[in-house]
Amino acid sequence: MKLIHFITSLEMGGAQAVLYDLVTHLDAQQFEHHIIFIHDGPYRKTLAQAHIPTHQLIGFISPYNALALYRLIKLIKQINPDCLHTVLWSANWLGRIAAWWLGIRCINSLHNNVDQNGTVRTMLDKLAPAPKQLIAVSQEVKESYTQFHPTACPITVIPNGVDFEGIRQFARKNMLNRADLGYTKQNIIIGSVGRFQPVKRYELLLETFKLLHTENSGVRLLLIGSGPQEQELRNKALALGISQFVRFATNQRAYPYYPLMDLFVLSSQKEGISIALLEAMSYGVPPVITYHSSTHPVVIHKQNGYVAKTSKATSFAYTLRPLIADTSLRKQIGSAAQTTIKTRFNIPAMVAAYEKIFHSQC
Repeated sequence: MKLIHFITSLEMGGAQAVLYDLVTHLDAQQFEHHIIFIHDGPYRKTLAQAHIPTHQLIGFISPYNALALYRLIKLIKQINPDCLHTVLWSANWLGRIAAWWLGIRCINSLHNNVDQNGTVRTMLDKLAPAPKQLIAVSQEVKESYTQFHPTACPITVIPNGVDFEGIRQFARKNMLNRADLGYTKQNIIIGSVGRFQPVKRYELLLETFKLLHTENSGVRLLLIGSGPQEQELRNKALALGISQFVRFATNQRAYPYYPLMDLFVLSSQKEGISIALLEAMSYGVPPVITYHSSTHPVVIHKQNGYVAKTSKATSFAYTLRPLIADTSLRKQIGSAAQTTIKTRFNIPAMVAAYEKIFHSQC
């Protein structure tokens, strides 16, 4: 079966990680993969190393115009796939139009809640032809889509999974020590991984960290990622007087950093199922996350992590304090977090679910 996977960008991100794991774990004797992308990024090199062919879609001035759509249609015809699988909003939207024009089946993957797309994108979504199948990474993402598109096609929830052993192998080959980053054994390292953009609410995390560091001078904050807010966040850390205790690791794989963390935090306003969260939990790093509800699809409060239903630094800090103060509690929560990933959010389960969709729809 020949598949085209069309994704908006190959930058570092959760959707890109899921796609990479998918194309490298599906049975190579059954599936042939081609990746079409709009915005370049580090995953292009990673896919090339895995011998997965990639094709960049370039339009005139912008990739979102008639010329880009024409080139997409031409490229799809040239590859002649059995099915088109699209990932992230721009690829989902353009892919549905191209698939309708060519008369081929299209499967959209949804990684975020629809209300994150904005009014214009939601309106354009309603104007585009419907795909044959939708895949949502969580029940919440599915419900957010059906709220805006009540007559949508079938939606299957396939939770993200992580390569439990593969992550460890990569980390062992690229081992980091605390001393490499200027940390000591006495430091309590709070880590976070994600794009530096407003929806991740890193300002909230920096404000929370300032409160915690005032109480415990041994606490450190490690931010791994990249994005348009990087300089703004560096400036905020400086203004808060905590810049010397906050380290930014930009444009790097997070795998070698997880073993250094004592806690993993996620301060996002909205999130599907964060790959970084799953990766950190797979290492046995206890997670503390902000969420709009006490019921999270992965983290169960005070069992395999802590959930803070808040947008205030004081409340977030209050949730983090017990884990900062108690080493044995961190180990207990971390162990339960690791078990959760082993049993519920693993690569084989995710890949098997996608394979079933591809065989039934393509």
